[in-house]
Amino acid sequence: MTDEAETPPEKKVSKYEHSQDLVYHYSREHRLERASPAVRSFNDGNITRPGLIKALLGSRGNVLLFVTIVVFVVFGFANRYIDRVMGIKLGGNTITVTIVKEEGISILEMTKTLPKSGEAYIGEVDIAISPIISNPAEGELSPVFSHRFFFRPVESETFTVSLPFEENDFIVLIITEAEQKSMRIRVR
Repeated sequence: MTDEAETPPEKKVSKYEHSQDLVYHYSREHRLERASPAVRSFNDGNITRPGLIKALLGSRGNVLLFVTIVVFVVFGFANRYIDRVMGIKLGGNTITVTIVKEEGISILEMTKTLPKSGEAYIGEVDIAISPIISNPAEGELSPVFSHRFFFRPVESETFTVSLPFEENDFIVLIITEAEQKSMRIRVR
């Protein structure tokens, strides 16, 4: 007990241990000099929340994201408006065609508008509608539904026809004595 109790245990020295203590230099004032105004106000206890405009337009990234969202929304509304307002020209008339589904029935709505000036076609118009079949079987032909309208010399008139198809995508062919136009229409 005498020899073992009197000698202190040996200290193991790691190869990574330095003989000197490391000295860290830290100056809070120096760090705050280089900090942004938001960090300085946070450290002073003057915390202010940015307003909505500052939050949306506070940085270049936020501005770019905000502008992108606005552009997409404007294009979406413009596309809906153009689809409804703009139509095809047929014999001087402006024709808009839409297909809507009501209670499981597809209904074609065609609106004819006379031009503000000039001549326009008045007479019979044949229309043929065929659904676009996504996976047709070999040798299968698309069914075709046809109907005849008569354009009268009135400023605007709307024609509606119930379609015997359950599909959501159609090819519509409009034929007069001198012209024919086709378009692809999706159910709204």
